[in-house]
Amino acid sequence: MGKDSIGLRLAAFALFLSGALLGAGCGQAPDSPSTDPAGVSQFGTQISGQTALQTKLAKAGRPANPSSSGTAVFKFSCNLGTCTYKCSIDSGAYKKCKSPKTYKYLAEGSHGFKVRAYYSGASDPTPAKYYWLVQFPGSWTATSTTNAPLARWEHSAVWSGSEMIIWGGYVSTESNTGAKYNPTTDTWTTTSTTNAPAIRTDHTAIWTGTYMVVWGGTKYDIVTPTYYNTGGKYDPSANTWTATSTTNAPAGRYQHQAVWNGSVMMVWGGDAGFTYYNTGGKYDPGANTWTSMSTTNAPDARATFTAVWDTANSQMIVWGGIRGSDGLCVKSGGRYDATGNNWFPISSTNAPAARFYHTAVWDSGNSKMIVWGGECSNSNFNTGGRFDPAGNSWASVSLVDAPAAPTNHTAVWANTEIIVWGGQSNNFLFSGAKYNPTSNSWTSIATLNAPDHRYGHTAVWTGSKMIVWGGSLIGTGETNTGGVLTP
Repeated sequence: MGKDSIGLRLAAFALFLSGALLGAGCGQAPDSPSTDPAGVSQFGTQISGQTALQTKLAKAGRPANPSSSGTAVFKFSCNLGTCTYKCSIDSGAYKKCKSPKTYKYLAEGSHGFKVRAYYSGASDPTPAKYYWLVQFPGSWTATSTTNAPLARWEHSAVWSGSEMIIWGGYVSTESNTGAKYNPTTDTWTTTSTTNAPAIRTDHTAIWTGTYMVVWGGTKYDIVTPTYYNTGGKYDPSANTWTATSTTNAPAGRYQHQAVWNGSVMMVWGGDAGFTYYNTGGKYDPGANTWTSMSTTNAPDARATFTAVWDTANSQMIVWGGIRGSDGLCVKSGGRYDATGNNWFPISSTNAPAARFYHTAVWDSGNSKMIVWGGECSNSNFNTGGRFDPAGNSWASVSLVDAPAAPTNHTAVWANTEIIVWGGQSNNFLFSGAKYNPTSNSWTSIATLNAPDHRYGHTAVWTGSKMIVWGGSLIGTGETNTGGVLTP
């Protein structure tokens, strides 16, 4: 090496030192990163006899700042060919990683990502960094607890057009109490217990436009549990109950489903102490009468399935659940024509995996049933499907930005989209998301001021807001708290 070359290197090194010291004198650490306007910091370190090792974090694809997504994807590289990397999220431990690195289910708030390159035994001591803010759309307000019903879970809830009506469920034991909640005034009014149905849980409740009709359910007893074929019609304007007839009513059961078709309530399926049913009945609240449903071509007897009313084809669609013949979860179902008293099969081609404790809603805009979440064989699903009854066909639901795999969660149809909230997935969930079936896309919803982690709660849609109430909390059991989401 010539003297001129050595002199140039010494001069460059002196210049570097003077710049570092000057930076330190101005309050900046000598190894502080230079940061681009989007929040990315690039660093480099000299490997003896080689070009400085530099960790490079790509601008393309990384989350916006702020971002409305709980998913973040980072692409990175180094300037010395094939490097290995370690990544850290939110000041966590560095772990081996590869580009691209994806993080899911990030909570609202500030986040930081770091990546460090390794090459030929050397490491970049100052990793590349990126900082951003996650903000989900929507806002929550808590429901009042003044005069609220006693804490409970596995109860029922309906929306009357002006109030949410809560009834029954577990209140340390089963209950036959309830209350009406007015979200406009944030007030509760107790429902009468005079002539109310007997205490129970795991029943069904529908809104007819005039009455809340409660039917079925169980009073748990380890020796002699009771399975009801009784129910009641509740008139919120008069605050009165009238018993539903038991003449020709289906056998007592729980974990069944009920839908309202505009004139009758249809009850189907369920079980009564491991006696599973593929039977059902149609209840006319005006005449207080029952008519049995055909079992010809009906789906296998089952419980913990879902049912929706198909407004486009005037039929009830049932799907999934636990089959009574072998105790297995299934991905089969059927369509029931109430007028003709006929059943038609549902294709299982491209259907979601077999499951129970999932949710299903009717997408009135696209005339499809949308299934989401659930569990089977100790596995929870964050998958779903869209069933088109006209074509008897299934299409998948996107997984991008989908919520954590939920079971025992709630789902409501909110004019043009589904809103999913809470449930269980290894732990109780404090999260949710909106699914738009037209764009086949998910958007996480706000958690600030949201109801605490829970499952076994209820949710109703008011026409502009979702109300979540009750359920079971981590460690403390039943709750009488809730929240109103403005999405």
